[in-house]
Amino acid sequence: MRKDLKSFITNLLLKDDIWCHSFLNKKYVTQIIQDHLDAKINATNTISNLVMLELWHQQFASCLSN
Repeated sequence: MRKDLKSFITNLLLKDDIWCHSFLNKKYVTQIIQDHLDAKINATNTISNLVMLELWHQQFASCLSN
């Protein structure tokens, strides 16, 4: 995940307008991702969960608002 999905993860989770940032601290999410990419921590599960949550919202949010 540190190499193969780096651009995907950063493009998805570090944008200013993502849904997760409406209830999660963006600075904290950014720090988790950066520490993971720098190999200071292994946050694979946390990052995977954030990716899935954001992708789920992108896919199904319009269905929920109808």
